[in-house]
Amino acid sequence: MAACEHHGVPTFGENDGKTDGARWRDNFIHPRHTSGILVQLFWEERPGVWSHSDKIPWTALRKAGIRE
Repeated sequence: MAACEHHGVPTFGENDGKTDGARWRDNFIHPRHTSGILVQLFWEERPGVWSHSDKIPWTALRKAGIRE
């Protein structure tokens, strides 16, 4: 976030939460600022926390071959 702010790149849709006692955050850079690609930035306090948050449906992870 600080790097985006420093370089004047606007972000949107910031979320933060806590899953299994560990914090996580995410936000996005709009495609108009990245030559047409939606970029999601995320941070997790402990590896694996993001995949257990309510932001990713398990059906999508299973299709990608990721297991619990």
